Parts: sequence; C-alpha cells; structure tokens
Amino acid sequence: MASKDGKFAKAYTFLAAKATAALNGTIIDTNGGAVTTLAGRLVALRGTSDGVRRVVEIDSNGKFTIPNLIADTYEASILDTEYPGFSSASVPINPSTKTASVTIVYAAPSR
Repeated sequence: MASKDGKFAKAYTFLAAKATAALNGTIIDTNGGAVTTLAGRLVALRGTSDGVRRVVEIDSNGKFTIPNLIADTYEASILDTEYPGFSSASVPINPSTKTASVTIVYAAPSR
C-alpha cells in the first residue's frame, strides 16, 4: 500500500483461509457389518457446488477419512469397476462443521 504521492509505502501480507472439515466414512454391508474386503480400493468424493474432487483409500476396517473439506454437499462413491456408481452416499458439510460422518452401504448385486 502506498500514499498518493508514493512517499509512504508499506508492504502487507494478507492470508485468507476458509474453515475446513474432515469427513470420516465407513463402508458397511446390508446387515450393518463393516466391509473389510474392500481394503485398498478407493472412495471418490465430489462436491456438488464447486466440483471439488478427492480420492482416498479404504482401510482394512472398511473406513476412510478425507480432511480439509470446505462447505458444500458431497457425493461419496466407492470406485468399483465391477459395479460403478452403485454404492454411494451424500453428505452436507456446513461452514460450522468440523467433523462429519458418512456411511456407505455396499450391496453389490448378486449374480
């Protein structure tokens, strides 16, 4: 910033940050039990307003965590090549949310 005549100048650093939240998720079967057979597979998260896209790995307990999310409504889907888009859930993150949880029911069609 400087005065009109430029004699007085000062540099300022501005930092803008948005509040963020963490999303904790669990993959369960139709009976409510944790699905542990999907360890290493991926969950994709897509923000419906801003198009934020994130991908994380499912752990051996059927759980996943996605940090640093801004306010939006997100669609979480298991990236399953055999049944694409079949298992998903929607979760809203509000500006005041610090931690949110989502449960995805994995019910692959029987063959």
